Amino acid sequence: MILAAAGHEDDFMTRVAAESAKPEYASYMPIAISGAASLAADYGKTPLVATEYYTNKDLDKNLGLTWTLNVRALETQSKFAETLFPTITVDTNDVGITVRTKVTTVTRGILNALLTKDVVEDNRQPLHNALSNHKVLQDDAIRIVPYVMETGENAKFFVSEDIIENENVQLGRVPAYPTNYLSFSERRLNLFQLSAHPGIVQEGYDETDEIAPGAALGSLLLSVRKPTEEAKDGALIKLNVRDMQFATFQRPPEGDGRELVLQFRRTVFSLNAKSLDWKGAEIPALAALAQNDYTIRYSMNISMSLFTNGQFSGRVDVTAPSLEIEGLYDATGTAVDIESGTGKVIIDNLKLELLGWRFDGTRTNENRRTQGLLLDPIWEQENYKLQYGSPIMTKSPVGVEYDDTERLDDLVSAVNIRNEMLAITQTLSYTEAVKNAAASMITPWDKPAIRGLGRHWVAPWYSESDYEVDKVIQSLDTKDALINARQGLVQRIGDQVTRAIQDSRFMPALRLLTADPNALPKVVIATDEPTAAMLLLVQGDQRLLGDRYEYEVITTNDDRWRVKNEADGSWTRRLQWVLKVPTADDGSYCVLNWGNHFWSPIMVTNINIQRNGATSKELAVQPRNAHICHCPITGLIWIKGITKFVEEKLAFNVTTTSNGTGGTNGGNAGDVGGGATQPGTGGEGAGG
Repeated sequence: MILAAAGHEDDFMTRVAAESAKPEYASYMPIAISGAASLAADYGKTPLVATEYYTNKDLDKNLGLTWTLNVRALETQSKFAETLFPTITVDTNDVGITVRTKVTTVTRGILNALLTKDVVEDNRQPLHNALSNHKVLQDDAIRIVPYVMETGENAKFFVSEDIIENENVQLGRVPAYPTNYLSFSERRLNLFQLSAHPGIVQEGYDETDEIAPGAALGSLLLSVRKPTEEAKDGALIKLNVRDMQFATFQRPPEGDGRELVLQFRRTVFSLNAKSLDWKGAEIPALAALAQNDYTIRYSMNISMSLFTNGQFSGRVDVTAPSLEIEGLYDATGTAVDIESGTGKVIIDNLKLELLGWRFDGTRTNENRRTQGLLLDPIWEQENYKLQYGSPIMTKSPVGVEYDDTERLDDLVSAVNIRNEMLAITQTLSYTEAVKNAAASMITPWDKPAIRGLGRHWVAPWYSESDYEVDKVIQSLDTKDALINARQGLVQRIGDQVTRAIQDSRFMPALRLLTADPNALPKVVIATDEPTAAMLLLVQGDQRLLGDRYEYEVITTNDDRWRVKNEADGSWTRRLQWVLKVPTADDGSYCVLNWGNHFWSPIMVTNINIQRNGATSKELAVQPRNAHICHCPITGLIWIKGITKFVEEKLAFNVTTTSNGTGGTNGGNAGDVGGGATQPGTGGEGAGG
């Protein structure tokens, strides 16, 4: 504009075109409207810069018109387009716009080892996913987990793999290694020695390593079998005792302060015929307890001492554990004699044995031997070009004085209407892309290649359903019919919105992005006027989606927002909702909003144009803008039968018979049985 007002019209005409041709802008994405041909709505959007209507006439005389058009084009933009795509002004010297967002990721590191078995991949995830997936921040890097050596050198300290298979555990970025229950058959062991995996420590733990407070007995492995069976043939039960009384190692009243003791005592457990093993299968040895619903109560006593550091660092001494059956009880809680009779037979044919235990504890890591989790912020960005649209011109009548201000009104109206049409075109195109992206999801954590930086924060979500008004009415009263229809539609919208917020992980992303733990989204409902007026915006309770979510209803007259059914002449009306961040500041973008309208100020020119040998004075503009979508979350409901229902069903549509022998067609209220003797009011089709 400054170049134009200063009379440098040649520079003004070529500046943007020259900028656009620079190689450094090659990474900017062209704003092509996918599906434009099928939508019959290209609106002249081409990747060319049109300059054919510029002349050498001084442009400073039109500077006032230029400012007026740009201000009015922004202020009077339609509510429909502005709500879906809030406008952001781009500097006229900028060829495009760069949209950026910071995504903080959580990683445990990467390890490229010589052997494939030792390789650790960098399975990083966004920090906001931790609010949905507890494993994102769950890290066992400093946990003490004994290592079952592949060579079998320390196998005697563990329960045999013939009884229960080893399981793999991964601590931080250490390669996964096998572990198992520690065997009660070994009464002395060293936790630091057994857990010194080469991936954690090369030469072994030293005097700087210490077991942290809070160490406990984690779980117990119990064998339930018949006396004639071996442990590997019986059933196994895993007892989680971490949070039970007496399960924590405590400091004794005397000693050097480096020894902890455990007295797991007087702890009672029970078994009955409904008890299952650790795999969820029935236990054959307990089948006899089904008689009279018997229950066995048993208790155990386990004593241990643990040295946290010092001379005996990591050593555990296990005192002989014991398990005793305390009694047998029937369904009423009455004790059954186990010294004779049925009780003795049941007990004699059952064997309970403690096989192994797990330690639950960590290292203090004061020596910083282990790094743990790493937060790594990543700036994701996308570049977009703002392409020129076709010129829009208005000419003055020949030989008639015509006020340029009046012609400017026409240009402003045309620009605003064109922007709304482009907003709808982009919405329809992006909705189809969201539909395809959501369908391509295999796991909830996939990140499809759909445009929009919101994909780094949320999972694509899409749902589409039909809502036939005349099939949901349950009321016999005309005054309640539309209330029923409205409630049904509101429930359908609420179902889609709540499922989308949950499944797409929108709420965790919103609260982390806005740094507000109480933030809630706003629901924008886009539809046509009949749907909004008759089924959404009615008198009474305005809490459309309850007290939890705010909402806003916007309407459009665009013919693509409804479909005519040629068979019966009825209309199927489109209702589409998107999510909006209510705290987003004007003039800035938010990647959790549906999108933004990026607008570059344009110059108004007043020029003479040759048309078919004649000269006409014309006022012209050439808009340069783009509608960009950010967040791939939306839902669609097709509303059917509103007009038909109002015209044909909202009347006393009842037909009766005079002889009382036939049935009665009761319209949408259902059929009425025989026996009616009064003539119908208005007769057949009284409702029109």
